[in-house]
Amino acid sequence: MNIVWRDARDGNSEIYYKRNPTAGVGINEDAEITRGDVSGTFITLTPTFVKNSFCIKLHNLLLGTKELELYLYNACGSCVWQKKYERDCREIIVEDKEIAPLPSGVYFCHITTDGYTTIEKIVIVK
Repeated sequence: MNIVWRDARDGNSEIYYKRNPTAGVGINEDAEITRGDVSGTFITLTPTFVKNSFCIKLHNLLLGTKELELYLYNACGSCVWQKKYERDCREIIVEDKEIAPLPSGVYFCHITTDGYTTIEKIVIVK
């Protein structure tokens, strides 16, 4: 498996590459990923190992009635769950009852709000 990604967390746009010759599944990520900007605006997701629920934290974003879109993709790149939330606070809790139908495994969370986008990895453990 070959993985290539762009990362702007150090203030510049670095391109990274990793190769794993024994892996068989890959994800082609063509979207431009924004993980913060010079003003320190960013979105985080905790914890990364999820048993019951997880929290999406919005740092330095203006509050309002804007929507937050959350998409969960499995390791094959298929969208397996999605939901829109009203963004009226700095934290959004995704509860166990919402993700209960998903089996244990690795998922990629695509989070978009107010023009900011990030993709974070979580592991659901049941």
